[in-house]
Amino acid sequence: MGNAFAQGTRLALELVAGILVGAALGYFLDSWLGSSPFGMIGGFLLGMVAGFVNLMRAVNQERAKVSQAEVAALPRVEDDDEESLF
Repeated sequence: MGNAFAQGTRLALELVAGILVGAALGYFLDSWLGSSPFGMIGGFLLGMVAGFVNLMRAVNQERAKVSQAEVAALPRVEDDDEESLF
């Protein structure tokens, strides 16, 4: 469980760090160009996008580690939903 907690914490920190770095760069761009608040808003949005891209990249790397044999070994759950409600 410790490994999963560490991995979740790392992913959360990467997401937050991307947002903070983007917002900080936007803030400094605003102070340099005098375009407040547009640089900070743009930096915040770009930071969010970068954070989510990093998050998805890490998730895809973890998914690639799972072999097809491990997936096939997982228990199957039959669909018990009826096709029609009436």
